[in-house]
Amino acid sequence: RRDGVDIDGATGTTYVPVTGDVGATLTVAVTGSLSGYTQATAVSTATAAVQPKSAIVPGTPTISGAPLIGLTVIASAGTWTPGSVTLSYQWRRDGAAIDGATTSRYALAEADAGHDLSVAVTGSADGYDPVTVVSAPVRAHLQPVTAGTVTISGTAAVASTLTAVPSGWGPAGVTLTYEWRRDGAAIGGATSSTYNPVVADVAHTLTVAVTGAKGGYESATVVSAATGTIAKPAVSSGTVTISGTPLAGLPQTAIPGSWLPADVTLTYQWRLDGAPIVGATSATYTPSQSDVGHLLSVAVTGTKDGYDSATAVSSSATVAKPVVVAGTVTITGSAVVASTLTASAGAWAPADVALAFQWRRDGTNVDGATASAYVPVVDDIGHALTVAVTGTKDGYVSASVVSAPTAAIEPKDAVVAGTPTITGTPVVGAPLKANAGTWTPGDATLSYQWRRDGNPIAGATTSSYRPIPGDEGHSVTVAVTGSKVAYKTATAVSGGVVIQSATSKLGYEAFVKASYMDFLGRMPSDAEVAAQTTALAKGGAATTNYLTSLAHSEEWLSAIVTKMYQDTLGRSPDAAGLATAIEYVERLGLENIARFFVTNDPARDQPCDLLEHYRGVNAAHDARHRENALLVGVAGLGFVGRQKLALLVIHAGDLAGNRGSIYMHVENVQKNADA
Repeated sequence: RRDGVDIDGATGTTYVPVTGDVGATLTVAVTGSLSGYTQATAVSTATAAVQPKSAIVPGTPTISGAPLIGLTVIASAGTWTPGSVTLSYQWRRDGAAIDGATTSRYALAEADAGHDLSVAVTGSADGYDPVTVVSAPVRAHLQPVTAGTVTISGTAAVASTLTAVPSGWGPAGVTLTYEWRRDGAAIGGATSSTYNPVVADVAHTLTVAVTGAKGGYESATVVSAATGTIAKPAVSSGTVTISGTPLAGLPQTAIPGSWLPADVTLTYQWRLDGAPIVGATSATYTPSQSDVGHLLSVAVTGTKDGYDSATAVSSSATVAKPVVVAGTVTITGSAVVASTLTASAGAWAPADVALAFQWRRDGTNVDGATASAYVPVVDDIGHALTVAVTGTKDGYVSASVVSAPTAAIEPKDAVVAGTPTITGTPVVGAPLKANAGTWTPGDATLSYQWRRDGNPIAGATTSSYRPIPGDEGHSVTVAVTGSKVAYKTATAVSGGVVIQSATSKLGYEAFVKASYMDFLGRMPSDAEVAAQTTALAKGGAATTNYLTSLAHSEEWLSAIVTKMYQDTLGRSPDAAGLATAIEYVERLGLENIARFFVTNDPARDQPCDLLEHYRGVNAAHDARHRENALLVGVAGLGFVGRQKLALLVIHAGDLAGNRGSIYMHVENVQKNADA
């Protein structure tokens, strides 16, 4: 018990006084108990007042680390006795506790800048009085900017540019400011990274001070090494040129270029062959005729107080005769034969220059066309015309200008096209005829081009065309082009016809009509066309039978015999002679009818040369070609036409039955007959 009051938890036979017991007396109450007995309690005599143990011996607290804003400092407590003492910390700013700063470490905040920081260390232990010791204070500062170096680049001369070149500054984001100084004294307004020395800097040296600053940091300033002494400046000359070409009588102007400083005073001196021209001291000079052939230049001198003067000389150019200044030549009028074209020379200088004209066709001079006006002729059609104008004057170099070309010269009139049409049966092998229609003028030359589905057919350039198997099923047209000298050509295209097969109904009808005209000299009746077309369409022997029937018809034999009489005897046969000859041909064949008319019998008073020719031809061929050879000879006499001859060859058996290409075969046989 402490001063007679129970001590919580103190129920053992031993007890260790604690700090709370210091100054109080202690007793102990012992209670005895036994079952069946009344318990009894006895209290001891009190102890003397409890005395404290020995006092805590404190260490010497110190602060380590740089006291810079943003960094952390550390408290060192020193050595405390007893070693079991418990230490606590409290950081102070100017002696006042800093809220929450109760560890051995402290991070400096911006609020600490410029204040004294210390740390109070308190030691405590059971049975000991606590002891508090405060460290020596340290002054908190902002962190300094990391100062780099600065150098000056550039020429130490008036009007040149000097540049401050900083290097190695930190931390990132540091802001640099500049101050240029003359002999160590700040130059008013010179606060950029560059500086252009002025006249006031002459004979002085320059430096630049660079200050680095950043929020939360102490600024730092570094001064560069001094430049050399600024020298007296010189005028900076421009590049002098002369405008234009130096021509006698033409004013020339000196262009001085860019000089520095801007207010420099410029003077001029013109020179001829390098020597000054007396009195020629303005910015302009007009060469005289006596200057022609000499070198002209101009010297420009720039001066300014406090500056060394400078002189620049232009390049030299030879003075030449002036050149006639040409105008802009144009042509007006219509580019049509017989229409007048007129050349407008434009404005030439000098005003009294003499102008000469020359018209050209595609760049080549047109003989005699030397006036300002020209009337295109037929030879100009399709060509472009230009006109060259030449200006001349004594003492001047002449000039020539060529106009832009006209459009190609067109004819005065155009051919007026007719309406082409196609006649004939549109069947493979059957001839087609182009009818051009009426063209104006009537003497226009017409040319033809047959087309298959709009594409030109090679070689088909006459007024007639015989379709080939490749045309079958395609549309054939003919393009007719009319042309005439001095007229614009015109082309018109006919309507198209679709070509059918030679073995189509239309093809057979055309074949029947053509064979009747060739054999009998007349058109067949509708009934004959229908009957023969039906027979041909059956094919095979029907073709041979059809041709045989024509070749042996009395109508055709009558015409042949009559022609033979006329060609060999000079007269037509009488009825009896005609009947006899027809019977003779039917019985003995065509060769013998020829023998009937051409014989060795002197009584007939007929030459035998033709028969001898037949015999020679026959001797050169085998039996299969005998009749063909004879027919070739007969055709030469003129009493069998080429197409009749071809049909006779078909009849003779060479091409019988090949009705799929009858017209083509006929065409080939005709070519053989020609050969």
